[in-house]
Amino acid sequence: MEELLRTIEQVRGKIEGYRAELRKSEALTRYALVDPILRALGWDTEDPEQVRPEFPTETGRPDYALIWEGRPRIMIEVKPLGTDLKEARLKGINYANTKGVPFFICTDGNLWEVYEVFRPVALEGRRIVTVNLENESPGEAARRLLALWRPAALELRPGPALLIQPEESKPEAAVGGFTLAELAAKVKPHDKPPRLISFPDERREALENWRGLLVAVADWTAPKLRSYQLPIKLGKRLLLSSTAVHSDGHPFRAPKQIGKLWLETHFSAKDCVRHACRLLEAVGVAPDEIRVEF
Repeated sequence: MEELLRTIEQVRGKIEGYRAELRKSEALTRYALVDPILRALGWDTEDPEQVRPEFPTETGRPDYALIWEGRPRIMIEVKPLGTDLKEARLKGINYANTKGVPFFICTDGNLWEVYEVFRPVALEGRRIVTVNLENESPGEAARRLLALWRPAALELRPGPALLIQPEESKPEAAVGGFTLAELAAKVKPHDKPPRLISFPDERREALENWRGLLVAVADWTAPKLRSYQLPIKLGKRLLLSSTAVHSDGHPFRAPKQIGKLWLETHFSAKDCVRHACRLLEAVGVAPDEIRVEF
């Protein structure tokens, strides 16, 4: 456990120090971020009996197959740091399906998503572990990553519950979570994000960070907006518009494309919630109608 904690700290340092280079190179992401985590979890990346790179399947080659008792048990698809993992999820599930491999991981070295391939639900429902090394404490990240510990590979499951909750880990929530309006009044700078958001039409989305909450709300509200309501402004700056450029000519600092629109996402936890409420109000939906769960 101590080795894993040290490795997580080292990987976080590499992400911070070499972010620009890691965003450009999948190979560097694998070498600098993914391999150290695998080794800390007991997978010898130099032993072909444990780890096979570029494992052949009928539909392509996943970056790694983790081998257990001579057969691939887990497949891994790696993308450069900061890459949207949507395509990697679909490719990886396809790879695993063709070989009857029960578990699949997609990662950009910071975000790790673990899927149970043959669970009879939609793709999002098959996700059993999510780890964000930058957004979580090393202890929490290590607890989740222990689901990938090699001796536990036979029955992959989320790590054990924390015995002691860290201070300010999350706001105190009633059973069923908070409404978005309640969350806006309670959220603090270092609170961890909710893990699920639910909309009035029964749409539910898993969340990985505070920006993800804002993106989920924007994605839900954008089709309901009328052209005359755009752009949605924040004083002299823009929140949602047809271009990723503010009124003063400065580009969005962290643009996210939502259909044909662009969303600014460079905000604190509190502002992500506040601006999510702003988007809902723009389409006549009360933030009280949206719930989040931790």
